[in-house]
Amino acid sequence: MINLCEECKYPYCCQYSIIIHDNDGKIYNLILKNHTCKYLDKDTHKCLIYENRLKVNPYCLSMKEAIRQHGLPKECLYVKDNKEYQEKIPKIHDLPNNILDVDRRMLMRIERMSHREFMERFLPLIL
Repeated sequence: MINLCEECKYPYCCQYSIIIHDNDGKIYNLILKNHTCKYLDKDTHKCLIYENRLKVNPYCLSMKEAIRQHGLPKECLYVKDNKEYQEKIPKIHDLPNNILDVDRRMLMRIERMSHREFMERFLPLIL
């Protein structure tokens, strides 16, 4: 299988995300741009453990699962030519008003949090 990730310029799928629901039950997958997987080489945008990533990092999704969840940017080489694919990666400020204010404040706090604090508080299995 060809690894199209080798040519990636937008490693959104290597950044942690939070799934939240609005009051109507709609699901949002928010990319946390300040919180990147520790196995991503920030200079080359390549995964340092690509072949074993699904075994080593329990939060890593297979490409099939990332596509199913619409969690890849439309520029991703895996979905770029798929006319039916729709990216569903909103930003915190794009959330509808029916997200509770306490959730919105929590999300904004997470975005401002240092990566170390985020890893210690939210992802203790990885650190």
